[in-house]
Amino acid sequence: MKMTTKRISKSKNNRGGKQKGLQDTVLTGVKGDDANIDHSVVMGANLGTVNFTSAIVPTDADLQPINDLTEGMVETETFVWIVKAIENGQKLFVITGEPGEGKTTFGFLILREMNQKGKTFCLVTSPENYKQRKNCDLLMFDDTFGSIAFEDKKYSDWEDTIIDVLALPEHKGSHSGTNIILIILRKTILAHLKTKLGRYANVFDDREILIDLTTTHRLTESEKRKVLEIHLDRNDMHENEGDIHFVCSSTFTYGFPQCCRMYADKVKVNIRGIFDRPLEFLDKETKWLLKKNKHNREVLQIMICDETFQPDKEADDEKRQTLIAATNDIFYLRQEGGCFHFAHSSYQESVGITIGIEDPRFLITRCSMPCIKKYMDASTATGRALFSQLTDELKDQLLSKIAKEFGRGDYDFMKYDLLHNKENLINVLNSECCAVDTKDVQLKPMQSRPEIFLL
Repeated sequence: MKMTTKRISKSKNNRGGKQKGLQDTVLTGVKGDDANIDHSVVMGANLGTVNFTSAIVPTDADLQPINDLTEGMVETETFVWIVKAIENGQKLFVITGEPGEGKTTFGFLILREMNQKGKTFCLVTSPENYKQRKNCDLLMFDDTFGSIAFEDKKYSDWEDTIIDVLALPEHKGSHSGTNIILIILRKTILAHLKTKLGRYANVFDDREILIDLTTTHRLTESEKRKVLEIHLDRNDMHENEGDIHFVCSSTFTYGFPQCCRMYADKVKVNIRGIFDRPLEFLDKETKWLLKKNKHNREVLQIMICDETFQPDKEADDEKRQTLIAATNDIFYLRQEGGCFHFAHSSYQESVGITIGIEDPRFLITRCSMPCIKKYMDASTATGRALFSQLTDELKDQLLSKIAKEFGRGDYDFMKYDLLHNKENLINVLNSECCAVDTKDVQLKPMQSRPEIFLL
């Protein structure tokens, strides 16, 4: 079926499309008895914080953040198809893709469309939120199991909820008792999630349910042109037709919308280079920032550890002003309400890997285990590259750190194939916190601790 592509009105406010003031915003998404429930939520590193509280009828002010986030965005053929599928009774949609494909923005376009059709909605941020779903027409799960890598702890918290969602009947038919569900997550996280779900994973194989923005539902060349034009117009930039044709007609391994944003944010760079090798560009940019001065390095290290930089936490006035001034050099940061954060999770991932490879000691000694696990993913090339930089001394420190986490009961870290020397890991655990059966590489925790297997 031939479908049209509609472009929404443009906006030149806030360079790179980032909107201010989101942390003070209240959105309505639940009605009736839930009217006093506060749904506070962080909607991904690139969207800032939005507060959801319940109300019967949303006002224009309530909906302004969604309108701001989606203003100027392109309504693609895939978007039109999903809206029609919802009208025909389909209840479940899984939106996936590589980093920077615009998955979350796509979800918000759907939220806005549903609101215009009189539907209520809620961004589900906890299993408790999900239990209050009766009075809400549409529920959206965004990066529920991790924004960069699959997080076992989050899956443990959400396991019953996601199984309940996937077990709901009539996902593709009219069923008055079922909400419309949007699940948004990276392809790598989806692949890991499927290994956990057993028979429920089959739901993700349905081509009508799975919306892959990288392959089956990727942008057409004309849609790419519209996306690029929006970013160029917002920043009063101009490019020759040859370069525009090249980037819009080519297929890249990184999300096209995020490359557009990156190019618009970082002026005076080669457009073909950013679209063809965006991660290489980010790596070089971060290395330049780290060499330029120590304050850039300090800000980025704070953000790798905490995911945000809050200047008010710095007691020394002079140092605080120096660090704030350093943020002016870092194009991929955004400020909202006095707090700096990465404009997109892909920036955070790239910076963490660059810093980790350059200074593995910082990663091991200063970062928490969840942070280390996020970047040192043994299933990825970058994770293995990070591990290869560790000296024997740093490996010992990491093993001790893992053992302490194990002793506190954070068992998900032990399930993770973080290290390649299992024998060394077993020795550390044996000496610090548990008895070990080396024959089957099986940890047998003492007393009531659950059994844990090294994958």
